[in-house]
Amino acid sequence: MTPEHAECQRSNLVNHILPYFGKKRLTAIKTGDIEKWILHLKENTSLSDSTINHCLKTLKVMLNEAERLGRIDVAPTRRVANIVEENRKRGILTLQEARELFNENRIEELWDNNIYHFTCNMVAASTGRRQGEILALKNKFVHEQYIEIKHSYGRLSKLKSTKTKDTSDVPIPRKTSFYLQRIKGENPEGYVFALEDDSRPYSGKAATLALYKALKRIGIGEEERKRRNIDFHSWRHFFNNICRARNIPDSKIQSVIGHKTMKMTENYTTFNIDDYMEIVKVQEELFQGE
Repeated sequence: MTPEHAECQRSNLVNHILPYFGKKRLTAIKTGDIEKWILHLKENTSLSDSTINHCLKTLKVMLNEAERLGRIDVAPTRRVANIVEENRKRGILTLQEARELFNENRIEELWDNNIYHFTCNMVAASTGRRQGEILALKNKFVHEQYIEIKHSYGRLSKLKSTKTKDTSDVPIPRKTSFYLQRIKGENPEGYVFALEDDSRPYSGKAATLALYKALKRIGIGEEERKRRNIDFHSWRHFFNNICRARNIPDSKIQSVIGHKTMKMTENYTTFNIDDYMEIVKVQEELFQGE
């Protein structure tokens, strides 16, 4: 269990379980009470169906342990099923909206002249990589034509392996390369996205909040952003969508963004920039016509 996972479970307990069940004795909690609690979360909070099921999972772990220790006869959660999750698709920006965000003449206006937030989001938009993988970039992993994805970085777990446990070399367009080289430090072991001490990157939350602020400044306010379900992870969907619209083979897209939904072909296990010219062409296109 990672520290982030433990923190998530703790958050479920403090914010959603204790406020409802905190005054009840364990032996007094019945199956019907749990079902009413789920309905309460569904009707009175903004939690997604997935998050509600995560809260239920946390409660199940607790009550199963209470049963194991003999504090209760049978965990009442045993007869409670997960709610059916509505498949809410992740929203993505249009190509024109993305180009507007990355207009070099508007960095001060849209991004408060913070080149780190601007570049972090640009890397995400032009590679589809996860936020933790981008924050884990060290200076030695940034090259003129590509970046090396070796790790992911978590606020609590710090440097760790990527979600898929794989490493990969990912091509980058010239504009992304220019700004990465601009903020890249001289210490090979230092983190690229480090505002002060290069021994650790800044928080992903800062990059996400900077994106929300920039979106608002191009006319996509909080209400619309939430309605469209746009967040930092949307860049991953954005890049995938752009590539598929240009008929890039799925194997190449998955190799670049690190999404293992089908077995990679052996042709793309070794990085060669010439093998990815189709991807590079699409990456360059992202920043044309600003």
